[in-house]
Amino acid sequence: GTVQFPGEGIDVAPVICGGATVSPGDIVFGDAYGVLVGSAEAFETCLHDAENISAMEQQLMKGIKMGVCLHSMMNFAEHL
Repeated sequence: GTVQFPGEGIDVAPVICGGATVSPGDIVFGDAYGVLVGSAEAFETCLHDAENISAMEQQLMKGIKMGVCLHSMMNFAEHL
């Protein structure tokens, strides 16, 4: 069932859902590709990198739509 009012039942205990521990106050985000669970602090730590990855992906998609070779837009030599 559902808890109508905080304090009715156990509302301060972590639960395990799909193998992930979800604690009170955690953020749960899901889409067609999966689910992320974490504290606001954990997400804040990753936010800058996620924004950079998103910007890079948008640039790559723009280049692909313009007919630019994906290989020429990547930094493969740096990873060899």
